[in-house]
Amino acid sequence: MKLKRLKCAILCFCMAVSILGVAGCSNSDGTPSSDGGSSTPESEQSSSGASGDVDRSQLPELHMTFVLGVPTNDSRYIITDTICQGYQQLNPNFTYEIQGFDNQPDQIQHIQILASSNELPSWWEGDKTPFHESLAEAGKLVNVGDFMTETGLVDRYLSNLWKTVNEFDDGELYFFCTQMAYEYWYYHPSHFEAAGIEEVPTTYDEFFEACEKLKSAGYAPISFGSLNSTWYVHRYAGMIPFDLAGNDFVMNLRTGEQKMNSPVGIESAEWMQKMAQYFCEGWAGMDYQQSIDLFLGGGASMWESHSACYTQYSDPETGELNDDIAVFRNPVYSDRDVVSPNDFYAAAGTGNVWNVEDFNETFQDFVKYYFDEFPDLAAKEGILPLMSRPDGTSPEMPSFFEQMREDLENLDEFCRCWDVTLDPATVEVVGIEGVSLMMGDITPEEYCQRIDDSIAQNASTYFD
Repeated sequence: MKLKRLKCAILCFCMAVSILGVAGCSNSDGTPSSDGGSSTPESEQSSSGASGDVDRSQLPELHMTFVLGVPTNDSRYIITDTICQGYQQLNPNFTYEIQGFDNQPDQIQHIQILASSNELPSWWEGDKTPFHESLAEAGKLVNVGDFMTETGLVDRYLSNLWKTVNEFDDGELYFFCTQMAYEYWYYHPSHFEAAGIEEVPTTYDEFFEACEKLKSAGYAPISFGSLNSTWYVHRYAGMIPFDLAGNDFVMNLRTGEQKMNSPVGIESAEWMQKMAQYFCEGWAGMDYQQSIDLFLGGGASMWESHSACYTQYSDPETGELNDDIAVFRNPVYSDRDVVSPNDFYAAAGTGNVWNVEDFNETFQDFVKYYFDEFPDLAAKEGILPLMSRPDGTSPEMPSFFEQMREDLENLDEFCRCWDVTLDPATVEVVGIEGVSLMMGDITPEEYCQRIDDSIAQNASTYFD
């Protein structure tokens, strides 16, 4: 992979931005999010480290800038701000500000603009994409894997997800991951009961039978939204190739060694069209949040996703799933599957990227403090922490997360997300043409060929 990809990615991006306009900050009216820490610490009496081995008053000054892909009321923003406030009380030389965005695509656009002018923030959220791989090769990112190993923090991780999900092909890791996540199908048991469905589906034959029963009973079987949410289209695009060929399919597809216009690719496209028959009405004009709202309001019977929005569908008092919401694992596709029934989309949360230019002793001390504080704060926000407390224990979690922890322990292989594996131009093609495919505007063969054409045109710019 060549450094020219970074320049090319930024140039292409900036051309797109000149057409679309620069995205605003997290508040819906376009005003910037409030910063969290320009004030002077209220107290300096606790400026020594909790263990007494760090005199924080002697650490170098640091003003950390955070750019997050969530708005100010999101749990990730709240946790970051809370930790920063706590650390600021301990270190008189630390100040900070946080900028949030309503969605991650706008946030990543902003990061790419900053990268083009060499003004990257101290800390930002990002996924394992060719853009970030190019930044790493240019020496602009901290090697998180090395830091975790050198400090011993790696020993407090509860799962290998901290590394395996986000490491690059060469085994290097540049993303600080903090949570465990596993995707499920969420459903309304009352809808299933009314439709005469006695058990949750364990195979896709049973799944489509359930969809027919739900549809006959007057329910929209599946809530789905693709507007401004092409990553959600990618979720469906990647399921069947993973079942039939594992991650080798997409890893070879992205360089053109594997063709989408192939038996597995065509079968996947046909499956996507079949799934779309059971989507809610108007799905192409709905965004991801609207698909959540529709499901939660009972307007659809099932919804596939991660647990990042758990607080929206859980009881704030008990932390358990709301009444009439339950989950089941992704059904088995066929007897030709090469992965185990438990293998599906799993993640370590959105990665956090660190700017090597700001990574001084204060930054490193802040990371250690963050590591200590995160588990309990995450548990309160409905997030399953990836690391233990300093004493090796873990916060008590609702039963939903205990089930997730068990499912993750039985995971042999996680399904790679296509939207962070393919080149950016092809990511757009898969998303846009995927909508056309599922609406019936193009055939499976046309869909697959357009993906292959995009890869042939664009992949060499990003991959060796």
